[in-house]
Amino acid sequence: MITNIYLVRHTEVENPLNIVYSRLPGFPLSKKGREEAKRLAEYFSTVKLDAIYSSPLLRTKETAEIIAWPHNLKIKYSDQITEWEFGIWSGVKKETRDPEMVEIFNEKVTKFTIKGAETVLEIQKRVLDFLYLILKEQSGQNILVVSHGGPLSILLNTLLKKDFDPVNSYLVNLGSVTKLSFEGQKFISSEYNDIIKVKEKL
Repeated sequence: MITNIYLVRHTEVENPLNIVYSRLPGFPLSKKGREEAKRLAEYFSTVKLDAIYSSPLLRTKETAEIIAWPHNLKIKYSDQITEWEFGIWSGVKKETRDPEMVEIFNEKVTKFTIKGAETVLEIQKRVLDFLYLILKEQSGQNILVVSHGGPLSILLNTLLKKDFDPVNSYLVNLGSVTKLSFEGQKFISSEYNDIIKVKEKL
């Protein structure tokens, strides 16, 4: 049986101070973000979804709720697909971070860790644990997963056997959809679609 998993990154967030929000409470979708989520709902209106999973953070919950409404499905929440914990950068304005540290982080993301932050390998483990649990419990179904840029990119880089550096990484944009297909637990194909076509810098 073929299992299809649709990975969705949340849409634009209300963040006028340009803060690294990480897992901080709050940070809902902006007005534009809600309109973008409605476009995602239109995209999924012709897809028969069997289950919807979301990170428990507000921006992903709101994105998932807008998509889920026409399908009459109860959203399931999982900490395994929550945002990257950015440690000492959480709550800091992006422009106040040490530029040299940001450059080092972007170039050596698998080897360099911000104080108090999750490592790539820690995120990789939790998202893969989530993925294979879904494949085991909901084989043959169409599953929607609403998460964040970091965890989704790490998952996709792992499945596609890519490197994690900025040149070769598989990065997902806001509001994007990546369809993964599996036969049993064997990964067979992926299809990326930039529904919103919005890029966001780390």
